[in-house]
Parts: sequence; structure tokens; C-alpha cells
Amino acid sequence: MTMGRCEEKETARARGRSPERKIHATNGSNGQRVSRVQSELNDDSSRSHSPSDDEQDRSRNLWNTNMILLSVLTVILAILVARFKIQLSEYWEELENLSFNERIPAKEQKRMPVVTSVVPSDYTSADEPTVFEVSIVEKNCHLSDDGCSKLDASRLITEEMKSSYQRDGVIAIRGLVPAELSSSLDTDASNLIKNENGKNGGTTRQTGSRKGQFHTAKMGALFLELRKGSKKANDVKSEAVQPQLIPSAFRDVALRSAIPQVAAELMGLSENDETNMRMLRDVFIAKDDGEYCCGWHVDDYGYWPANPSSDGINAWIALDDMPIEKGGGFALAAGSHSADWRMDAHRAVGATTTYPPEGFQNAADMFENRTGAGTCNIATAAPEIFSRMEESKRIYNIRAGDVIFHTRWLFHRTVPFERNVVQHWLGKYRDYRGGHEAAPPSPLLHRRYSVRYAPGTAELPRGYGTELSILSDTNNAGKSLDDVVRSDGPWYPQCWPSVNSQEMKQLAELMNKKLPKAIARQKERVKEMRPFLDTIARERQTPGRIKPFTAIN
Repeated sequence: MTMGRCEEKETARARGRSPERKIHATNGSNGQRVSRVQSELNDDSSRSHSPSDDEQDRSRNLWNTNMILLSVLTVILAILVARFKIQLSEYWEELENLSFNERIPAKEQKRMPVVTSVVPSDYTSADEPTVFEVSIVEKNCHLSDDGCSKLDASRLITEEMKSSYQRDGVIAIRGLVPAELSSSLDTDASNLIKNENGKNGGTTRQTGSRKGQFHTAKMGALFLELRKGSKKANDVKSEAVQPQLIPSAFRDVALRSAIPQVAAELMGLSENDETNMRMLRDVFIAKDDGEYCCGWHVDDYGYWPANPSSDGINAWIALDDMPIEKGGGFALAAGSHSADWRMDAHRAVGATTTYPPEGFQNAADMFENRTGAGTCNIATAAPEIFSRMEESKRIYNIRAGDVIFHTRWLFHRTVPFERNVVQHWLGKYRDYRGGHEAAPPSPLLHRRYSVRYAPGTAELPRGYGTELSILSDTNNAGKSLDDVVRSDGPWYPQCWPSVNSQEMKQLAELMNKKLPKAIARQKERVKEMRPFLDTIARERQTPGRIKPFTAIN
């Protein structure tokens, strides 16, 4: 019987099924033997399906070792990345201090002749233009209530400087802006840029998609209050409260510094003639990496709101160093104000000298009946004249505080940054990830403050436009600057032979009451013009839409 049960057990095991049911069917006398067989079967099953304790220990140790190695490699990699970023930052800092030739190894310079050029493609003169240097004896004259009225500009401006200005229509002077005033101007300019960026949600031109030739362009900078504690115009609620004028570096530069005194001297104004000079228009501009720049032009009424019969001078004040090799500066067509082809150039672009005396009646009249190809389009409208301007092109090697004076009718244009400078800056800007650096790279900006001066006898244009004083009171159209100020307030403050203290008292009221309403009307006027501007922009992108100009013999 025993042998039979064993054989039966082996047969069941070979068939892959448990013989337990058959075993339990046996009689009770064999219970102990059945339990022993069942235990053996369970032990066999356990050994065939579970790893041994030694194998488990080996797997656990291997896993721990791999994790330790991975952690060590991660730490090493992090150290290498941090070190690489430090070395890269040090490399950029060294690169900033090198000239553009030194940035490229000698072996590479032979293969990159364009990039290594010391003189940029936008500058062709063999001789660097002269920047006249002066020294002002009077200290802090810009802080005086009357400005630099005691400054004898005739002693500053030599006969050579006068001759150069009359011949070329432009000179550059160094030393007119004292260090203290220059520092204040830098601060106010930075605040202005922050304020303007804040209106766009804090974005900057470099990371945005806003089109145009400038990062920031703000007219009427001297009317702004940019210091701490200043209030916006609409913050003054009570009529009984006399608004206070907050100090402004833009106002000091435009009205109280030596600049208007020199401008009057270059224009040939004389106190004996009982002629005064006023600030006609001021604009703060920051040029960035954008490639588009308006072509050779003279200012239209938006930037120079005075009839063509009046004289005028522009003081272009640099707030940053602008070395020629970087670009981003200012180009002037020397002598173009008196060239025999100048009126052909005016007709080609439709300058204000071609406007009807009564002006345009509305936006449609302005855009449909204005002659010429447009302010910025002389390159396509009159290629021969454009070539002459390029041949006479002058670009100064400008330092912060230098002032370029040029006559109203001198053709000029902004110079774009050199592309290798832009690419170098973009590399730094895009690589910045907020690592060990205290702040991201400084913006690629060249800032300037431009002030247009005109005699008080200059008259405002008539017809449709965006001039704030006319939008405030339409009766101001066609009036002289002096008459407008006498009847409607200091829209055009006097700055020579001295600042008018009574006008300065009235300026705060104008800024807080009349100016906001005029700005609101100006925005409505711009909306009326927008469809026409969009149409012009589309036509400009269509080849052949701008027809060449034919000179009138």
C-alpha cells in the first residue's frame, strides 16, 4: 500500500497538479505522514519561486551604490556648470573692454573683414569731424531762476565755430553741460524710460514686438514731473490748490543752461533787436537695436511746429557715449541746408515748405493731397539726391554731454547700431538666466534729448494737425509764439535772453489743467489718422509704389 501511494504521488507531481485531495482521502492512521509530505511540497514551492536572502542583499547593495554614484555625478555636473557660467561672465566682461578689432583673433580677422572693420559701414569720411571744446566759468548757472543770462556766449563761440555753422549748418560742442546737471539729466531720463515702459505692461522694446525706430520717444519732456513726490496732472483735484512745479533736469537743460545762450548766438540773435527766443519743441529719444531708421529728412510739423518762413536751431544733447564704431548715433548731411538741390529734396519728400499756406482741412485732405513720397523716403523717391547726402554725411564721435547744434533745414537721420554690436548684445541678453549676476545685461540704448529753438516771432501752422496748443485753443493757429504765450500760457517758454519768471509760475498750472485736456484731444486726432497711416505702411512694403522724383529745372 505504501509503494502504491508513493507511485500515485509521483504521478500527480509529474502531471503538474497537487495530490493533496487524494492524500486527504486516505484514512486517519496516516495523518502524520500526510502532513510531513505536504510540508515538503510547500518548502519545494517556496525555494523555486523566491530569491535567497543573499540575492536580495546583493541587489539592495547594488542599488544603493548606483544611487550614490548618481548623486556624486550630479554634484560634479552642477559645479562644472556653475564654473562655466562664471568663466563665461568673466569673458564677456573682458570682451566689453576690448576694441572691436581685438575681439576677434588675428587668424580669424582675415576671414571676417566686415566684422573687424574699425569704421562702421555707415561712416565713410576719412577725417573724424571736429568737436569744439569750451569751458564755462560760471558754475551751476542752470540752477539760477533766470538761467545762464549772465553768460556771455559771444566769448564762448569763436569766429571759427560761427563760420563752420554757417557753412555746414552744424557744429558739435563739448563742455556746455556741467557734471551735476548731466547726472540729474541721466536720472530723469532713466525715470522717464521706466514710466513709459510701465504704460506698456513693463515690457521693453528688446523683448516686445512693438514696431518703430526708437525704444522710447517722448515729446514735451520738460512738461513731465519725474522726481519723487511729484503728482500726475489729474491728481490735482481742487481749483483752490496752486500746483507746484517739481524740479526737472529736462527743464533746466532746455531753458536755464548755457545751451539756449549758445543757440541764440549761432542764430545771430541780438538783444538790441528786442528779439527773444523760445523753446518750440523738445523730445527725449532712446535708440535701441531696431534696424529701421527714418531716411534723410527735415522735420515736419510734428517735430517742428512753425511755418517754414521762420528760422530755427536744434540742440541735440547726448546722454550716452556714442563711439562711431558702435553706431546708434546721429548723421547729418553737411551743407544740405544751402545746397542748390535742397528744394528738389523738399519736393521729393513733401516737406512742410510744400504745404498749402492754409494747411490741410482734415486727415483725408492731408494724406491724399500732400505731395512727395513721404518724410522718410528720399532714398527711393530721389536716389541721386540721396547719394549726394551720403557723400556729405557727417557722424560725430560723441561723448555724454556733447551737444550738436544744427539748423532747422539741415537734412539728418538716425544711425542704426552696427549689426555686430547688436549680435554681441543679444548673445548676452539671451544667455542671461539670473545666475550669479546681480542684474541682467544693460539695455542697448543710446539716449539723446533734442530741443528745438525758434524766435518768439515764429508763427504756428494753420490747418489740421496735432499741435497741443492749437488743440487746446483753435484760435492759436497762425499766431506767433509770443502771442500764444501772452494769451494762453507758456506753451513755448522763453529761454533767451533770460527765463521769464512769470511764465515759470504759470507753467505748473498749464501742466496740470490745460495739458491733460489737449493730450486727450491729440489721442483722438491720432485715431483719425491711423487708417491712413496703416495704408501708407502697406504701400511702402509693396515694390514700385513709391515713384522716383523728377527734379524741376
